[in-house]
Amino acid sequence: MTRFVMVFHGDKVRVEKGLPIQTWVNPPLSTQGMAKILAMVPTIKALGPFEEMFSSRLARAVDTASVLALELGLDFRTLSSLGQYGNKDGDDVAYYPLHEADGYLTWQGDGVASLRTISAWRSDCNVLAISHRPIIGGLIAHTRGITDEAGIKAIVNDAAITEKGYVVFEVENGAITLIE
Repeated sequence: MTRFVMVFHGDKVRVEKGLPIQTWVNPPLSTQGMAKILAMVPTIKALGPFEEMFSSRLARAVDTASVLALELGLDFRTLSSLGQYGNKDGDDVAYYPLHEADGYLTWQGDGVASLRTISAWRSDCNVLAISHRPIIGGLIAHTRGITDEAGIKAIVNDAAITEKGYVVFEVENGAITLIE
């Protein structure tokens, strides 16, 4: 069994219009976001110890992983399938090139594949993973048997899922269970 503590990336900087779409979709963590992640360190540390840390490849997640890595003394690897290649800023949504068709079903599938892949690599340990609301929300929906776009979206948009800043899952033989 692999235990995952999935951390939501911290608050990102506001995007500047007029820059290439890749920068619009991939904003870094704000300093306020870093401060919030630093404040979570004692709680995250108490959920460990962690043998491995993975992160989405997007800047806001990598920055979050960097803050945690420095505080917890961990190295981390990025995993493409932990990423949400889109960015919502206010009412505007932009997608990374070649990800324009991505949506809630894509993000749920990527999240499920990520946890199963990591679990196959690292069984019987605690793993820290940094990802995005649609990925983690999609995983929560999966554990509840919800696999339709509207159902996943309702969970992703529920503010309660980010209250603690993290969610805990267990994966055993490919089955994903929500713990907290």
